[in-house]
Amino acid sequence: MEQQMEMFDDAPIGEYYEFIKHPEDDEKGAVQITRGPFKGMIYNYGEYKFTKDDEELKSPSVVFSFNVLSIPEEMAGVQYPDEMKESFSKLLGDILVDIITKDLDDRARVEYDNTDREGDIDESFERRVFYENDTPLPTE
Repeated sequence: MEQQMEMFDDAPIGEYYEFIKHPEDDEKGAVQITRGPFKGMIYNYGEYKFTKDDEELKSPSVVFSFNVLSIPEEMAGVQYPDEMKESFSKLLGDILVDIITKDLDDRARVEYDNTDREGDIDESFERRVFYENDTPLPTE
């Protein structure tokens, strides 16, 4: 249980991972976990998609696959309790959402137009968000 608490301290999710080169393919990237009990693990994501609202959670959820590329020696063969497996899955989901969010933020351009054309800052404004055409969103 202590390891689980270490994984979810008050640090922002961005501090739990970093992008690195894929260990076997210089043209691909990978993610390395940088904090907690899974520190040092290297993986990449496969397919992912967002689902409709989860009735239990009352919010959309993300379904994804991942491939473990490398693990530290001390993690090899370790049997983690179910709680740790759930924490690991949540961590990878949170990292994926963070990566997607940052990518969208980097690609988005927000413009504000005064809807009454008066130019008064106190009047209502329309917010428009534009994304580049190659934004990697799932099609399903």
